[in-house]
Amino acid sequence: QVLDQYLPEVVIALGPVAPLVPEGVPVVLLSDGEGPSASMGGRVRVLDASLDPRELLQIAESMAAQTGMAGATMLVVDDDPAMLQLVRSIGEAEGMFVRTAQSAERIIEELEEAPPALLLLDAQMPGVDGVAATRRVRKHKRFADLPILLVSASLDAQVRAAAFAAGADDFLTKPVVAVELMRRIGRLIELRRHAGKPAKKSDE
Repeated sequence: QVLDQYLPEVVIALGPVAPLVPEGVPVVLLSDGEGPSASMGGRVRVLDASLDPRELLQIAESMAAQTGMAGATMLVVDDDPAMLQLVRSIGEAEGMFVRTAQSAERIIEELEEAPPALLLLDAQMPGVDGVAATRRVRKHKRFADLPILLVSASLDAQVRAAAFAAGADDFLTKPVVAVELMRRIGRLIELRRHAGKPAKKSDE
């Protein structure tokens, strides 16, 4: 719960089973030889628990300095299989883990089963569309800060306005361009990672 409220730059955990870590946060797992939990999120490096503390800190600082999307999970919801495959290919090329769904009917269950670092929704889908799904997500305190990117083939300004009014963080028009899509995704993930950092105290 603490990690849900404040996203650290890196987590150092002791034992074969690490705590629940938000997607995309690097993890240094100190182990006596047993492997890490298969359900652990984030970028993981397993080190011997007897490692010199100074060397451990150097490794942790190096991992914290790494930026980008590698290791982060993205949930993509779109009723178009071709769009799902396209985004999966683009995301996986950047080292992301991409989960897909063709309906937003179970959006809350999908998020609770495995919280992603970012949610990408088609704004206009049969049944529960991306705008309605965004409203559902924002009603849950746990996902209040989850980055949400909506995409749509529509050029209607009202669709864009409805997306932001529902709580979306960004909006992109289809057809998506790989470079632009990943730039938007990377920006949202980095903003979320640093949003919970306490402000630096003034020297005055």
